[in-house]
Amino acid sequence: MPTSILSRLAALAAAAVLAVPTAAAAAPQLPAPATAAAGEGATFIVTLRPGADAAAVASDWRGRGVDVAHVYRNALTGFAGRMGPELAE
Repeated sequence: MPTSILSRLAALAAAAVLAVPTAAAAAPQLPAPATAAAGEGATFIVTLRPGADAAAVASDWRGRGVDVAHVYRNALTGFAGRMGPELAE
């Protein structure tokens, strides 16, 4: 494909990612520490506002009982983690 088409596809993909509502803000209100054991619950991808410090936010959530699996810094800003439903809201 010509470079201009690839550039347009990349721009559309980036716009689609940015159009997804965020699950957490750059400085989220953190819930009380979880009582469930790590590993219980479902896996979620939490997206943050562009420019947020994803590693710091993931660390804060890790301290609340989330089993953080990966921190995203390139295609999106956020992290993936396993958490119970009480933390996912």
